[in-house]
Amino acid sequence: MHTICYLSNKVPHVDLHNIEELFETTQRNNLSNNITGILLYLDGNFLQVLEGKKEVIGPLFDSIMKDARHTSIFVILDKSIDDRTFNHYRSGFSVVKNQTDLSNLKEYLNTTVDIKTLSKSILGILEPFLL
Repeated sequence: MHTICYLSNKVPHVDLHNIEELFETTQRNNLSNNITGILLYLDGNFLQVLEGKKEVIGPLFDSIMKDARHTSIFVILDKSIDDRTFNHYRSGFSVVKNQTDLSNLKEYLNTTVDIKTLSKSILGILEPFLL
């Protein structure tokens, strides 16, 4: 298993309708590719966690990097994992909508990412997603 977690910024021409379409497409495609994770959007920023087989996650992330709907992609984590954190989601991939989802994101970050090594600016970007 492999995981990638990244932050990015929405480009100005992307509106709420485009973001809703992105969420729907993400859920559908990731379910069919056995990818779990989360996708959050807040105040012009995306945070996404992908979990799955490396041979699936790698090419997917390459296409995400080329996606014109966002910019300033910052990879927080790109590593092998023993177990999925988000495997219990029924859809296989979820948009974070409630406190339970946020708690799962906190657990993922606490157990997978060495928060102490992240700069204060990165933690500042992550904090609004975790409130």
